[in-house]
Amino acid sequence: MPAVPAVVRPAAGSDQVVTTGQDGHRQADPASLSRGTWVASGGRWYYRTPDGASATGWVQDSGSWYYLDSVTGAMVTGWLPSNGSWYWLGPSGAMATGTVQIQGQWSGFTSSGAWTGYLNGWVLDGWTYTRYVDGVATASQTLRPVMVAPTASRDVLIATMTSAYAASGCSYPAWALTAGGAGTPQEFFAMVYDEAVAEGVSPELLFAQVMKETGWLQFTGDVAVEQFNFGGIGATGGGAAGNWFPDVRTGLRAQVQHLRAYADPQVTPGALAHAVVDPRFAYVHKGSASYVQYLGIQENPARAGWAAARHYGMDLVDMINQYF
Repeated sequence: MPAVPAVVRPAAGSDQVVTTGQDGHRQADPASLSRGTWVASGGRWYYRTPDGASATGWVQDSGSWYYLDSVTGAMVTGWLPSNGSWYWLGPSGAMATGTVQIQGQWSGFTSSGAWTGYLNGWVLDGWTYTRYVDGVATASQTLRPVMVAPTASRDVLIATMTSAYAASGCSYPAWALTAGGAGTPQEFFAMVYDEAVAEGVSPELLFAQVMKETGWLQFTGDVAVEQFNFGGIGATGGGAAGNWFPDVRTGLRAQVQHLRAYADPQVTPGALAHAVVDPRFAYVHKGSASYVQYLGIQENPARAGWAAARHYGMDLVDMINQYF
């Protein structure tokens, strides 16, 4: 555990106080309620009950919990082992709950103060996801809507997608995609843009998801390039190849309709720009993943989404931020 910080005065004021005795955390006897006073002596702080006695153990004051040494009654700060758990008593002596930064590292605590460990992985706080490694913040993402206007003009975005694909070092599978109506990367990304925008879906998201799902159009997984299935629709792993589509545009259209189904709680087949070609449109819980990060089932509060892979949506946002 980190070193115990220097003792400082508790927050001013006192309220109802509960003296519960050694290790009596949150097991107060209502009859013990009384108003007391914080007293400084010899550089340490003590809590005196109205009869002048020093409180010991866990004490609640002004909505916060404090721990007073069971021998001397002095207020404890820093890390405290109690009943098999660790607690953090801040510089004021107040017990930490929730998410707290301690000496440069973020830790999690239960509502009763027990330490749950240093934060790791992506954590949502309000509208922002922050990625932690052993309690240290290394990256952050604001929640990004699935349905949002393009960040640039059609020509600019198609050129950006084409350039990003060229920089990937992957060879465009013209031998297969020409038969589906997209003989060049420019033709393919023009379809990506047009199909996404037709349904109000972010074309940047569609680009990122197509590249992620297909490995930059290399199709090294269960889905074959000839299926024109660029989102892995119906591919559940274990060799299940998923759905087939007649051409590139139809495959992209199905993917966009599937994205809109996740993002738009009001969408119906009749509200779509084109007739339904997504074979799984009816099975999506409409509006269950309105943000890109929520397309990952593990991070979605509704436990719905496109893929079960951990941090799936965050990976998509990282790609969007990288290329656009």
